[in-house]
Amino acid sequence: MSLPNDSPASARKPLFAYSYPKEEPQKRRWNFPRWDMPRSTLGLMAGLLVTFFLVLGTFISSRSANLELQAQTAANEEQTSGLIGQVQDLEKQNEELRQQLNNSHSRLGAELSRTRGLYVAVRHDQERGQEELKRALETKADASQVNSQVSSLKSEHESVKSSVSGLNTEVATVKQDVGAVRDLATKNASEIQQHAHEIASNREAISNTGKDLSTFKSSFDREVLSFELPKNGKPVQVADVMLRLDKTSQKNSEFSLEIFLAGKRLVKKNRGLNEPIYFYGEGYRKPFELLITRVDKNVVTGTLSVPKKG
Repeated sequence: MSLPNDSPASARKPLFAYSYPKEEPQKRRWNFPRWDMPRSTLGLMAGLLVTFFLVLGTFISSRSANLELQAQTAANEEQTSGLIGQVQDLEKQNEELRQQLNNSHSRLGAELSRTRGLYVAVRHDQERGQEELKRALETKADASQVNSQVSSLKSEHESVKSSVSGLNTEVATVKQDVGAVRDLATKNASEIQQHAHEIASNREAISNTGKDLSTFKSSFDREVLSFELPKNGKPVQVADVMLRLDKTSQKNSEFSLEIFLAGKRLVKKNRGLNEPIYFYGEGYRKPFELLITRVDKNVVTGTLSVPKKG
């Protein structure tokens, strides 16, 4: 029996040798949690997102429209204030023109009175001269005295005539001034009337803008639903309201119907076309508004304005 070699080379070798298979390093994988959701839930979330963006867009557009309406109202009010100031200035100027016209009338009356006085004086002078001439002829005065008296009377007559001519010229000038004042007063009256029409138009525009703004604001507090209601004995549901048509009269544009809301029944008989019907419901602070806009033989068409709850 041979013993194992004790040489150093043989000492380094093991008595038993076994080779293990090499394992390949495994690749590390990241396993993420799966999020499986039903399609109905995904559709609901998508619908909510779309509704949110629609409401946001509606709010932004309503805000911009509200600001635009307010700016238009302020501009109309500012323009109306300016027109009122112009009208006040024109009325003041018209009052001054009336005063000038009255002064011109007074001056014209005074000149006419003075002219009448001079005319009467001339007539008296003429009559007196004729009497003196007649007396001179009767007393057979000499021709030189008669001629001197005639020349004196003629000079006085010419002087009076020139005075009357000057007065006529002055009267014509006063008449022209009066005509100019009248034309200016008529022009101012026309401008005042035009400004009054503009003020009335601006006030109407302001009123219409206020109504549009009020309607615009109230439209966010209500939801208007259209419906068609046949006369077949079956009720039609519109929002929380049930409606049933009883009868129609196309000739008279009348109808009768029943309203069911929260277990209550309301009967509206022989109502007319475009006649609003108001009624309250439990949980609503504002009334419902029912409006029939078309009446046919066996069907009516209209709208139901539903207020918000709370």
